[in-house]
Amino acid sequence: MMYDLATFFLWILLALVIGGFVGWRTWSDAKRPDWLRSWLLPATLAFAIGVLVAMLSLLPGRAGLWLELALLMVGAYVFGCLIGGQLKDFFGLDAARASAPAAPANSLAFVAQAAGARPVIDSPPQSPSPATQAAASVEADRAAAETAAKAEADRLAAEAEAERRAAEAAAQAEAERLAAEAAAKAEADRLAAEAAAKAEAERLAAEAAAKAEADRLAAEAAAKAEADRLAAEAAAKAEAERLAAEAAAKAEADRVAAEAAANAEAERLAAEAAAKAEADRVAAEAAAKAESERLAAEAAAEAERAAAEAAANAEAERLAAEAAANAEAERLAAEAAAKAEADRLAAEAAANAEADRLAAEVAAVAAEQTSETTDGRPPALPAPDGAADDLKLIKGIGPKNERILNDVGVHHFSQIAEWTPAHASWVGHHMAFPGRIEREHWIAQAKLLAAGLDTAHSSAVKSGAITIDEQADAPLSEDEANALVAQLPELMPSVENEAAHAGSRPLGLASPRGGQADDLKLIKGIGKQNEARLHGLGIWHFDQIAAWTAEHAKWVGSYLAFAGRIEREQWVPQAKELASGGTTEFAKRVEAGLVKSSLDDGSRGQDNVEAVEPRE
Repeated sequence: MMYDLATFFLWILLALVIGGFVGWRTWSDAKRPDWLRSWLLPATLAFAIGVLVAMLSLLPGRAGLWLELALLMVGAYVFGCLIGGQLKDFFGLDAARASAPAAPANSLAFVAQAAGARPVIDSPPQSPSPATQAAASVEADRAAAETAAKAEADRLAAEAEAERRAAEAAAQAEAERLAAEAAAKAEADRLAAEAAAKAEAERLAAEAAAKAEADRLAAEAAAKAEADRLAAEAAAKAEAERLAAEAAAKAEADRVAAEAAANAEAERLAAEAAAKAEADRVAAEAAAKAESERLAAEAAAEAERAAAEAAANAEAERLAAEAAANAEAERLAAEAAAKAEADRLAAEAAANAEADRLAAEVAAVAAEQTSETTDGRPPALPAPDGAADDLKLIKGIGPKNERILNDVGVHHFSQIAEWTPAHASWVGHHMAFPGRIEREHWIAQAKLLAAGLDTAHSSAVKSGAITIDEQADAPLSEDEANALVAQLPELMPSVENEAAHAGSRPLGLASPRGGQADDLKLIKGIGKQNEARLHGLGIWHFDQIAAWTAEHAKWVGSYLAFAGRIEREQWVPQAKELASGGTTEFAKRVEAGLVKSSLDDGSRGQDNVEAVEPRE
């Protein structure tokens, strides 16, 4: 890229003028080598290199700038010298030759005459003969003609040289113009390339930002799923620990009770053994005493020695009996203690085995729950939350499929409406027909029914046009599935900032059923503005509001910027009364035209639609 074209042009022009002046002043007609050709090529190369270096900015900085300028000035100076010399050659030297005094026409005759007369030294002067004069005149004319021819040739050569130099100058100017155009085009191409590169960089940056945002949302969703999984695992673990603690407490209580019973039994047996030993001792003593008395009576006549001996024997027998009784009592007590210890150990072993069994059962239940949760099993209810929904209103579910769903804890449309693809896959495999739930659109039907909306199938079932029997469990054909999808009403799309409101958004229809909306202004608290905003959410009918849950009411209240008003003004109970064909005092006043803010314009509100602008 050239740094300053105007400054460069001035310096080049100055070098060209100086070179032209020097060439004019130093030009001569002397014979010299073909310096024109030998100097023209280096000068052209120097100038071309300077232009190329300047255009491409090969040498950045001040040093590069001076080198470019030096090359351009050297080339311009040499060009100036050549042009000045050629101009002088064309205008100066030829004019000098033309203006120089010519020799007399008969000078050759005089020379010849003098040469011819030189041998006759002493002869008197003689006038040239006519022949000699004629020859001299012819020679002079020839010389003059040659001189004129040479001058004409020189003039023509000068003109040709001037034309050649003019052509070279024109070619050089054309080359410079083309070089300038090429430089301008290169600059334009560079700017276009820079703009394209910048646009590409901005596009890549935008794509990177979008990808980063998508990655962040995916990471948040994964983190939430992980948190839910950890919470479920923690709950299952806590439940298992609670059951294990209860089982351990029960086992400990049983062990303590068994130990107490064993101790009581041991004490009873020990008491019985002691009583028996005491009785045996007393009986032995009585028997020994009676025997001694008998012996004493029989041996009354014996000597004192025999009596003493008998008394000694009796005492020995008594002592022996007492020792035997004591030994028997100790044996019985030892047996009772051993039996009590054995019973205690057996009770402890049984309690430990029972505790291990209960812990294993709890762990198995927890593992089964965890496995089912991670395998995609949907959340289950042990019993219906209130009255169970008639799941047979979903096309594809008959009595058999409804029993299977109830067995896995599914009792309400809202449960099926919240199924993920993983839940649907799990239930499909559990019911031995994988893919059928997705093909027959159970989830879409359940969403409509949970929102209080009927499908063509549910309406036919409710009216009795279709009787539900075992055939209702049969899979739908492809044509039946396609017809079912075509009959499902079109739903409203998501609204801006939908996830920013608390609760959950109720399902909305893109248009009222049958092309006729209910007059929502019959509900106290709903005027024309709120009716328009509800229509913007796809809420057209009383039965839609009647099916709202507390979460739905919370979301709509936040969306309409009056949280709590729906609950406070009892919109849902009013809608249930109106949806069932009844009326309210406020509805009677509206229909009588006594409530100006609720007067209908005759269109039944189908055209009264407004979308709430998102809040900052």
